[in-house]
Amino acid sequence: LVWKAQEEYEKALNDFDEAIRLAPEDAANANAYRELALLRASCPDAKLRDRRLALESASKACQLTAWKDYECLMTLAEVNSYADDFDAALKTIDKAIALLDAGDKRTQACRAMQESYRQRKPYH
Repeated sequence: LVWKAQEEYEKALNDFDEAIRLAPEDAANANAYRELALLRASCPDAKLRDRRLALESASKACQLTAWKDYECLMTLAEVNSYADDFDAALKTIDKAIALLDAGDKRTQACRAMQESYRQRKPYH
């Protein structure tokens, strides 16, 4: 995450890959899969973007959390939107919203994403 914050994207990708390599099936690594997915989907450095790998990583994060972690679901929705698959993005963000209480502040962020996907736009 430090490499990512410092815009050292290749180093960040390498660290996420290494964390995953060390424990690919560990639920504690869901965050590494999630961060890898976000970076692969939307990296400012276009040569490091790989939407297919982003989708695989986001799906793995959801799988490791039994599809019950709203952040992993939000990430999968976001990755789908970057791939212009807004139907999948909407379906996934709806699942994330269903996991949260209506009064939860995080629900507002999910609703903003949902509205963006309805307009056929990635959420930024």
